[in-house]
Amino acid sequence: MKAVLIIPPSPFLLEPLTFVPLGPLYLSSYLKKCGHEVVVYDFNDYKERIHGKKWDKVEDSDVIGVTGTTPQFNNMVHFLKWIKHEYRKDKVCVAGGPHASSDPNSCLNVGFDAVVIGDGELAFQEVLECGLKGYHSHEVTNLNALPFPDWSAINIKRYHYKVDSSNAMSVITQRGCPYACAFCSHWEGYRKVRFRSPENVVEEIQVLRNLYGYEAFMFWDDEFNLSHERTIKLCEALKPLQIKFRCFIRSNLFDGGIAQAMKEAGCVEVGCGIESGSQRILNTIGKGTTVEQNTRARKICRILGISFKAFTIIGLPSEDEESVKETREWLRKNEPDDFDVTVNTPYPGSPQWEHPEKYDLIFDKEIMRKLLYEGMFYKGPAKSFVATSKLSSNRIVELRDEIENEFGRQIKSRWLWERHDYKTSLE
Repeated sequence: MKAVLIIPPSPFLLEPLTFVPLGPLYLSSYLKKCGHEVVVYDFNDYKERIHGKKWDKVEDSDVIGVTGTTPQFNNMVHFLKWIKHEYRKDKVCVAGGPHASSDPNSCLNVGFDAVVIGDGELAFQEVLECGLKGYHSHEVTNLNALPFPDWSAINIKRYHYKVDSSNAMSVITQRGCPYACAFCSHWEGYRKVRFRSPENVVEEIQVLRNLYGYEAFMFWDDEFNLSHERTIKLCEALKPLQIKFRCFIRSNLFDGGIAQAMKEAGCVEVGCGIESGSQRILNTIGKGTTVEQNTRARKICRILGISFKAFTIIGLPSEDEESVKETREWLRKNEPDDFDVTVNTPYPGSPQWEHPEKYDLIFDKEIMRKLLYEGMFYKGPAKSFVATSKLSSNRIVELRDEIENEFGRQIKSRWLWERHDYKTSLE
C-alpha cells in the first residue's frame, strides 16, 4: 500500500524550521517497517514549496494523512480541499496529530474520511490496510518495539535548534502525562504513561550522532523526571555519552538527587511550568504543584548551575490582580534565567474549554475557534479574548505586557553583565 503524509506550514511561528516534527517521522518509519511505501511532504520547509512540484505520489497513494496542531487546522483543511478537488473526491484523507486527538469532531465535520486519535502508528495502519473510516485509536504499549523516526523522510538539516550553542535534535523518551491541568488538551488515553527503556534511548542517540553528528538533544517528554527510578537509570545510561540536553520538569518530582544525576548526564537547561505564583490559582487549575516546590526547583538548579526557564501564564481561571501580583513577586524573588509569560488561551478539549463557567472564564467559543484555527495564539503579540470575573481581556494583556517588559529587561541586563564579568575574568 502507498501512503502520503503531509506536514502543513506553520506561518504563525517566527521560525517554523526549529523543531523537527517527530510524529509523522515515527509514522513513516513504522509503515515502512510494515512493508508500505511512504512519502512525507514537509511544508514547513519553504524551499520545498515550489510551484509545479511533482505530486505524483499523491495521485498514486491509497491514503493521505494530514497532521497538525490546532493553529495549523485551517491549513489542514486547505490540503484536504485541494486533494479532493485536484484528484478524486473518494481519495481517502486522514487527519492526525495533536488537533485531531483533542478535537476529532472538527476534522470529520470538514470532510476528513477518518481521524486518528492518539498514537498514530497502529491506527493509521488500520486505515491504510482496511480502508476503514471514522474514528481510530490504538495505543502503542511497547515503545521499544517502534523503529526510530524516519529522519531521511524530510530534510532535517534544514531545521536548526541549539542547546548550549550546539546543534540539537529532538527526541521523545516517553509518551503520556498522568496529570490533568485545566489548560491542557489531550485525548483521555494520553494520561497513561509509557516509557522507552534507557538502552533504547541511548541507541537512538548513538544513531543520531553517527549518522548526523548531533551532540546535543532536546527531550520533548512532558515531564523528563516523571519517574524517579527511571530518570536515575536514564541519566546513568546517558552519562557516558557526554552529550548536552534540555528538557522539561515538574517541580513536585524534582529534588537534589534527580538534579545531580541530570547535571552529570549533560543537562544544561530545564523548562518548568510555574504557571502562577499564586497557590490559589495552582489549586484551581489542578496543577498538582505548590509555590514552595517551584521555588525549591529554581534554587536547586541555581546551586548546580543548570539554567532554569520558567513558563508562566496570565489570565488563568479565576485570575485577579492579587494573583498576578503574586506571579510577578515570584519572578522577582526567584530570578529565573529565562521565562515565558503568555496569555491564557483555552483550546478545544481542555477542561477550561469544556466548562468555562466552572473555571470563572468568559469567552466566545465560536470566535475563539476561528482565531485558533487561524494560528493567532503562539508567542506572537499578546492578545486576549478571554476574561475572568475580576479581569477584563484588555487588563490581562496589560498585566502580561508589564511583566514581560519588567523581567525581559532584567534578564537581558543580567545576561549582558554576566557576559561582561566573564570577559573581564579572562583579561
